[in-house]
Amino acid sequence: MIDVASPEIRIAIPKAKSLAFLGNPAEGISLLEAKVDSSSAKIDQLAALLAICEILHCDYRDNEALGVFDQRIVPLMGSFSEEIEIAVEFNRSDIVHSLLQNDDFYGLVDRASIADVELWNHRAYYGVIEAREQGKRHESLPNTWQELLRAYYQGCWRSYRLASKLMAIECMDLGWPDEAIYHALVAGDQRTAKAFGTALLLQGNPDRVAKSTSKWLDCTHLKRLFVVGCDILDGYVDAIPDGQFDDVFERVRTMASLHGSEWQEHSCVSRAWNSMSDMSWRLNNNQAVRLLSTAINHPIWSVPIEGGNRVLPVRDKMMNSLAASAAVLPPESVSELVEATVELVVERKQHTDYPNAIELLCRLGSLCGDDAKKRIKEALYQPGKPLDSYLLQVAPNFNAKLKEPESLSSDIDKVADRIRQQFQWLPLSAEVKQLGGAFGFFTVVKDDQKLVVQSISTVHEHAILRHREHLSLDALQKLIDAMLDMISENENLINNKIQLVQVMGSVGDVCSAAQAKQIFNVLSPMANGIIKEPELTQSVAESQNPLNPFKMGAGKPTDLRGVAIFTLSCIERDKPGVFAGELDSIIEAGLTESDPQVRALSLAAAREKPTISEAEFTAVILATRDADPAVANSAFGVLANKEELQLTRPQWRLVIHTAKLAAQSNEVKVRRAAAYACSKLKSKITTNTLRDEMDKLLETLCNDKCASVRRHASE
Repeated sequence: MIDVASPEIRIAIPKAKSLAFLGNPAEGISLLEAKVDSSSAKIDQLAALLAICEILHCDYRDNEALGVFDQRIVPLMGSFSEEIEIAVEFNRSDIVHSLLQNDDFYGLVDRASIADVELWNHRAYYGVIEAREQGKRHESLPNTWQELLRAYYQGCWRSYRLASKLMAIECMDLGWPDEAIYHALVAGDQRTAKAFGTALLLQGNPDRVAKSTSKWLDCTHLKRLFVVGCDILDGYVDAIPDGQFDDVFERVRTMASLHGSEWQEHSCVSRAWNSMSDMSWRLNNNQAVRLLSTAINHPIWSVPIEGGNRVLPVRDKMMNSLAASAAVLPPESVSELVEATVELVVERKQHTDYPNAIELLCRLGSLCGDDAKKRIKEALYQPGKPLDSYLLQVAPNFNAKLKEPESLSSDIDKVADRIRQQFQWLPLSAEVKQLGGAFGFFTVVKDDQKLVVQSISTVHEHAILRHREHLSLDALQKLIDAMLDMISENENLINNKIQLVQVMGSVGDVCSAAQAKQIFNVLSPMANGIIKEPELTQSVAESQNPLNPFKMGAGKPTDLRGVAIFTLSCIERDKPGVFAGELDSIIEAGLTESDPQVRALSLAAAREKPTISEAEFTAVILATRDADPAVANSAFGVLANKEELQLTRPQWRLVIHTAKLAAQSNEVKVRRAAAYACSKLKSKITTNTLRDEMDKLLETLCNDKCASVRRHASE
């Protein structure tokens, strides 16, 4: 199509698109409109009008684009070849689908097949992929470029996006991420964009990252491209150069501040706040103040709620962003945010983001002065107002005293009964009553009964144990018995067991030695890996089978094992010596387990346990070089957070050596963990030579390309 247009139009179209992509869509559209008015050739008018529609489509102005199609392009149809008209129809179909409207897409596919119109050159794509797999980039790149040109001249957006995806992959694989950015944005493929962001973080040198960020800023003015750009941005936000970060922040903040009525624009706003929640930890005080103003003045923040059940998924991202950046807000801004958040809890409460609002207030309570903390307490804990599970759980954060703490013990029978209702055998005719706070339930019929297993939240149990000092030993025993019964029940969901085991990690400072032993007797086999999966539901192997179309993730035995090890360690921390050294062999076995989640939680257990054995210390040092970044991260966490850790000179050398290796890792998580550990451990080194080595290592980490590594190294 474009290849048969006049030279003047062929020059005007890329110029207009460039203007639009660089933030001047009105100027680009005006340029094309002038060409439409001045040209009498229908093919020139068609090419220019399609370019206008493409610009509008890329800016989520699909209603306008559809109007241009129906009012100005459709009257031109009937004057062109079948190939051109089919390409035009596919473009219109793109816009119709974006508006969630119906059209005869598959009829259009059939029409193209009957007319032998090939919009997608499958033979060319196969040749590109085959050459790439054989490492023949000198063949795959030129062939990809030729297909990109063919798709561009043809004028079909779908085929051009596919060719752009191939070109983006080629550029990224060849080490040209800044070139790949544009093609990835045009391709609009979310999975490819996310992969590029991750690759840029892991492989991009500072110069390439800076060039890629400049390209990102150039090409994300239009809303549809911005949404795809966020998938790239999220992957490498840690590596954005400090000098470019404010420009990126302002782009995201600008998109986050939009509040149009169109659902497409709303999706752009939602995506912007998703990215903002990932990047807000990097904000300075000026940026944090701008973010605060954007959030609390947005209509989504202040929209009235009717009935408390309206879902506003963007608002929780707003609160996550504000919580991450609250530490750098000036005091007056913290007070302003307190007032705005209190309104969401008291006056405009909605169930879906209520926990986020409570969490934000807890964060602010740790930062603000006594007056603001008193204001939060007075708003949340009003006389005569019943406390829900969330308010009960966070009451100690605001020094709120329970009016009748003894009522916790008197209500424990109801709590224990609710726990036991996770798992029930009922008559076939019995109606299933879903428990409050349950995520759902499933039933299995066996003989003349049905098994009902409910997946429930343990928020209330955690809340009660925040006030465990008010529980009598008898009440605590009832609670422990109920949880252990459900943990021991073979047919209960493993996810339910994991949540209950996590709850038990906080009882160590109030339970008796006999109760601790009772817990140990149930959890220690699980901590040793002796776990039997439920027989009436899918096993882990069945749920992970790629041929299984009905996967039900009910929890993994390895996750339960790791949580059991960690919980036992927390009890040992609060009641030293209660397990008389029996826990050491469990942790040592977990540290060398094949499953990385078990290793990571075993390391977390070693961090919590009052002392660690020589064998455990050796395993921790080896774990800093673990192939799984999360495990290495946990290992450095053990070294950094063991206050009583006393190392010999050879052990210090091992720590410094492994930290040097970690500083060269491609994994940001590993470098960040090493920086944190080195920063915390430096003051414990008594030898000048070793301290000098540590200083040099920290200097290297302070110059890391990732902001989080630099921040931890300089603390």
